Order: sequence, then structure tokens, then C-alpha cells
Amino acid sequence: MEYLVKCNNPIAIGECGLDYIKKVDKETQLNFFVSQLEIAEKYDLPVVIHAVKATEDVIFLLKKYPKVKGEIHGFSGSEEQAQLLTRMGFYLGFGMQITNQKSTKIRQIVKNCPLEFILIETDDHPNPDDLTLVAQEIADLKQISVEEVVRQCDNNAVNLFNLK
Repeated sequence: MEYLVKCNNPIAIGECGLDYIKKVDKETQLNFFVSQLEIAEKYDLPVVIHAVKATEDVIFLLKKYPKVKGEIHGFSGSEEQAQLLTRMGFYLGFGMQITNQKSTKIRQIVKNCPLEFILIETDDHPNPDDLTLVAQEIADLKQISVEEVVRQCDNNAVNLFNLK
């Protein structure tokens, strides 16, 4: 992986992380994730983290690499985890799940999360219209304009991925 970083000048490492639903053993996943965090730290690159049923372990490892910043893709953790991750400087990615009225926990997290730590994203089979729907839902939850959401989330992506 380090060879790929040296040759390709990426803007981030990822998607990487831990998925405890997959049938890859936990130790193997942890070893790969630690290696990816080490490379991200060495090359000062943000990480895009996949964390499924593994947010506590992800946070535990991120604390060992305080210089590493990034995004938790498709955030699905708790309110407390969201607050801790944003205090650590991590962005939380939200997609179409927040448009489901039954997703009360994640919708409350979006409502409480500072806009300066939110990224709008798609997953699986993305449709460009999904981004608009997610932005509108964030605006509705926060009772602000969709333009403000789009502007801030765009700035967040520019800052995270150093796109200036």
C-alpha cells in the first residue's frame, strides 16, 4: 500500500476500517487497519473509515494516531461516539439513511452534530439526486437553508481532502 501512495499521490487513504459483520477475522482486520493508519500518519493523509459494528474499536485505534484525521463514512454509531469523534477532529458522513423517518437515532445525531463536521455522501448505487435529498434533509433537521448546508459541507470536503 505504501508503494501505491508513493506512486499515485492520493488525497486520502480509504475506504479502510473495520467491519465486524464480514466474515474476515477481527485480528486480520485490526492488523490491516493499523497499517493503514500508520501510512496515513506517515504521509499526512486523511482516512475515510468504514466502521460497521466496530465504532468503539475504531475510536480506540484513532486515539493512538492523534495526527490522523478523516471521515467516518456512513456514520452509524451512538450520539456519544459522534461527539467524541468530532472532538477528535473527524467528520461524520451521512447518506440516504437520514431521509428515513424511522431512523430516529441517526437523525437526532445529525440534528445535534455541528454542521462543520458533516459530510454529505452516497453509497452503493449512487444517484446524483441523492446528494440533494440528503442536503435537504440535513437542512430540515437543523432548520437552516439547504444552501447553507451545501456551502458548509463543500467547505468541509475541501478542508478534509486539502482540495484548495
